[in-house]
Amino acid sequence: MIHVFYGCGSFGSTIEYVLKTPTLIDPLADLPILADGSMHLFDKQCHITEVDDVETILSLGDNSITTPIYPLQTLKLPDLIDLFRQLPSWQQDYKILIYQPNLEAVEINLLFQYHKVCAGSVVKMGLAPIVGNNSHNIRAWNPNYTNWNQMQTWELREWLSIFYPEYAQELNCAIDSVDSDWFTISNTDILYHPQQSFKAVLDFCKLQITTPIDQFASNWKTAQQYVVDEFDLVAKIVDSAVGGKEFAWKEMNIVAEAIVQQRLRQKGFEIKCDGLNIFPTNAAELHKLLYKH
Repeated sequence: MIHVFYGCGSFGSTIEYVLKTPTLIDPLADLPILADGSMHLFDKQCHITEVDDVETILSLGDNSITTPIYPLQTLKLPDLIDLFRQLPSWQQDYKILIYQPNLEAVEINLLFQYHKVCAGSVVKMGLAPIVGNNSHNIRAWNPNYTNWNQMQTWELREWLSIFYPEYAQELNCAIDSVDSDWFTISNTDILYHPQQSFKAVLDFCKLQITTPIDQFASNWKTAQQYVVDEFDLVAKIVDSAVGGKEFAWKEMNIVAEAIVQQRLRQKGFEIKCDGLNIFPTNAAELHKLLYKH
């Protein structure tokens, strides 16, 4: 068996597709890369998104591929791995961890989550995959709030900007939870070096490549570029706003806006965001809203 543990948005579907399509395991149809850059047109063989799903792995065959997401709502990665240890084949299985090595890797992954899972071409789950059932400290914005979806846009943006770095710490430490017999690869390695990454995963699993993969890797990388561009745009917005430079951009999603707000905070600036439900789209306007903290 092959197990691919990954955080939502960090290319687990693509890796499962690569494990199946150019090999002898279970070739899928030549599925297109969707407009959002995802490979969400096929049903994953054993996709673990809830604790109850773990029970299904005990009935899988030797050629199965599982794709557990971590952390689960009620289960951290070390405990999730412990459940998988119940498999009789665990010691011989191929175990892969896609990890996010730093805050920047988490930030770009959040953007991929938004575009592919929250508002994707096929998967459209809203902000729940990012926010979950979390109600952490939302009463600081309004004592009557019981869920994040009650918050105004400016409140939710500010809340996300404050608490996603805390979420990032857990993801950054994921690599410390696995043993030396695992294959570990970062989401950014896959993103920026897909051809080498795909081949390394296949080599680790000792799978024979029966169809060329280079063209797919090139096409896939091109399909991710819009998120890379957005990630680069975030950095340019922050630098332009701090410097008071002339720069304008189109309206962004709330996740990108929250990353801008957090990046500004890292540089010592807060935004006068009370009531700011429509985020500025030029640096001069945003600069006027900044104050030192």
